[in-house]
Amino acid sequence: MRIRRILLGVVLAVWLSSTGGAQPGLSLVDEAISNRFQERRETVLDQMVSILDAKDLTKGGFLNIAAALQRGEHREVALARLRLINEPMPTANMFWTYLIAIVMATGHD
Repeated sequence: MRIRRILLGVVLAVWLSSTGGAQPGLSLVDEAISNRFQERRETVLDQMVSILDAKDLTKGGFLNIAAALQRGEHREVALARLRLINEPMPTANMFWTYLIAIVMATGHD
Protein backbone atom coordinates (compact mmCIF):
# COMPACT_ATOMS: atom_id res chain seq x y z
CA MET A 1 0.00 0.00 0.00
CA ARG A 2 2.84 2.38 0.85
CA ILE A 3 4.60 1.66 -2.45
CA ARG A 4 1.34 2.42 -4.27
CA ARG A 5 1.09 5.83 -2.57
CA ILE A 6 4.70 6.64 -3.38
CA LEU A 7 4.20 5.64 -7.01
CA LEU A 8 1.04 7.74 -7.21
CA GLY A 9 2.92 10.71 -5.72
CA VAL A 10 5.71 10.35 -8.29
CA VAL A 11 3.23 10.16 -11.16
CA LEU A 12 1.41 13.22 -9.85
CA ALA A 13 4.66 15.16 -9.41
CA VAL A 14 5.77 14.34 -12.96
CA TRP A 15 2.39 15.34 -14.34
CA LEU A 16 2.35 18.64 -12.44
CA SER A 17 5.89 19.48 -13.51
CA SER A 18 5.04 18.79 -17.14
CA THR A 19 1.91 20.96 -17.06
CA GLY A 20 3.38 23.71 -14.94
CA GLY A 21 0.87 22.99 -12.18
CA ALA A 22 -2.06 24.61 -13.99
CA GLN A 23 -4.00 24.12 -17.16
CA PRO A 24 -2.66 26.19 -20.04
CA GLY A 25 -4.67 29.33 -20.67
CA LEU A 26 -6.20 29.55 -17.20
CA SER A 27 -5.96 32.98 -15.66
CA LEU A 28 -4.72 33.09 -12.09
CA VAL A 29 -6.25 36.51 -11.41
CA ASP A 30 -8.47 36.52 -8.31
CA GLU A 31 -11.61 37.44 -10.26
CA ALA A 32 -11.07 34.65 -12.79
CA ILE A 33 -10.45 32.11 -10.04
CA SER A 34 -13.58 33.26 -8.23
CA ASN A 35 -15.65 33.01 -11.42
CA ARG A 36 -14.41 29.46 -12.10
CA PHE A 37 -15.18 28.51 -8.51
CA GLN A 38 -18.74 29.87 -8.77
CA GLU A 39 -19.29 28.05 -12.07
CA ARG A 40 -18.02 24.79 -10.57
CA ARG A 41 -20.15 25.34 -7.45
CA GLU A 42 -23.29 25.81 -9.53
CA THR A 43 -22.49 22.72 -11.62
CA VAL A 44 -21.99 20.58 -8.51
CA LEU A 45 -25.20 21.88 -6.90
CA ASP A 46 -27.14 21.25 -10.15
CA GLN A 47 -25.88 17.67 -10.21
CA MET A 48 -26.64 17.13 -6.52
CA VAL A 49 -30.21 18.43 -6.86
CA SER A 50 -30.87 16.49 -10.07
CA ILE A 51 -30.36 13.16 -8.27
CA LEU A 52 -33.53 13.63 -6.21
CA ASP A 53 -36.49 12.00 -7.94
CA ALA A 54 -40.13 12.36 -6.92
CA LYS A 55 -40.91 8.95 -8.45
CA ASP A 56 -38.07 7.16 -6.64
CA LEU A 57 -37.52 8.36 -3.08
CA THR A 58 -34.68 5.88 -2.59
CA LYS A 59 -32.32 8.14 -4.56
CA GLY A 60 -30.27 10.83 -2.89
CA GLY A 61 -28.68 11.34 0.47
CA PHE A 62 -28.16 14.08 3.00
CA LEU A 63 -25.94 16.13 0.68
CA ASN A 64 -28.51 16.00 -2.11
CA ILE A 65 -31.24 17.04 0.31
CA ALA A 66 -29.12 19.89 1.67
CA ALA A 67 -28.34 21.15 -1.85
CA ALA A 68 -32.01 21.10 -2.83
CA LEU A 69 -33.12 22.90 0.31
CA GLN A 70 -30.30 25.46 0.05
CA ARG A 71 -31.35 26.30 -3.49
CA GLY A 72 -35.06 26.15 -2.76
CA GLU A 73 -35.60 23.51 -5.47
CA HIS A 74 -37.63 20.29 -5.21
CA ARG A 75 -38.43 21.13 -1.58
CA GLU A 76 -41.23 18.57 -1.23
CA VAL A 77 -39.12 15.77 -2.71
CA ALA A 78 -36.15 16.68 -0.50
CA LEU A 79 -38.28 16.70 2.64
CA ALA A 80 -39.95 13.41 1.69
CA ARG A 81 -36.52 11.82 1.14
CA LEU A 82 -35.32 13.20 4.48
CA ARG A 83 -38.33 11.65 6.23
CA LEU A 84 -37.62 8.31 4.54
CA ILE A 85 -33.93 8.36 5.49
CA ASN A 86 -34.84 9.12 9.10
CA GLU A 87 -37.31 6.26 9.53
CA PRO A 88 -37.43 5.40 12.33
CA MET A 89 -36.61 8.81 13.78
CA PRO A 90 -33.16 8.85 15.40
CA THR A 91 -33.38 8.51 19.17
CA ALA A 92 -29.78 7.81 20.14
CA ASN A 93 -27.29 10.36 21.42
CA MET A 94 -27.03 12.32 18.16
CA PHE A 95 -30.72 13.21 17.61
CA TRP A 96 -30.04 16.80 18.71
CA THR A 97 -27.60 17.51 15.86
CA TYR A 98 -30.41 18.25 13.39
CA LEU A 99 -31.75 21.05 15.56
CA ILE A 100 -28.33 22.53 16.22
CA ALA A 101 -27.39 22.37 12.52
CA ILE A 102 -30.61 24.16 11.58
CA VAL A 103 -30.00 26.93 14.12
CA MET A 104 -26.38 27.32 13.01
CA ALA A 105 -27.31 27.47 9.30
CA THR A 106 -30.16 29.93 9.69
CA GLY A 107 -29.40 33.17 7.90
CA HIS A 108 -26.12 32.06 6.33
CA ASP A 109 -27.17 32.48 2.69
